[in-house]
Amino acid sequence: DDLPPEDDSDKTYGSRERAAKTTDLEKACTVLQFMKENWPRFSLKDFLTVIFTSKDPRITVTANSYLATGGRLHLLCMVAGDEAPLDEDVNEWILSKAADLCDREASYLTENASRGPHFKEALYLRVPADTIT
Repeated sequence: DDLPPEDDSDKTYGSRERAAKTTDLEKACTVLQFMKENWPRFSLKDFLTVIFTSKDPRITVTANSYLATGGRLHLLCMVAGDEAPLDEDVNEWILSKAADLCDREASYLTENASRGPHFKEALYLRVPADTIT
């Protein structure tokens, strides 16, 4: 309330323009550059490993929030997406996880079926995960 009235005749005042919004790409480059300059032996692989395996609450508060909002699937889709060439190790890992999932689901279904009137059919359907191609 103690401000002087506006003086439009003051030509020395120039309104400041807002700085351009920093893009996610620019932010990522800044973080990577900071890591490279300050910790040259701390790789991106090391960083991601710590982020997703640490039990330290300073890290888990962020990592768990990311994972709880679909981050794990988002990360897998980025790695396994059409744009990323997959090497043989990644392909084998994906197939192994898929086989484990199929085995678990098939076991669940056959266990439930074997408790009912379809016991013989359930035994016939049981297939080990390593035989699924």
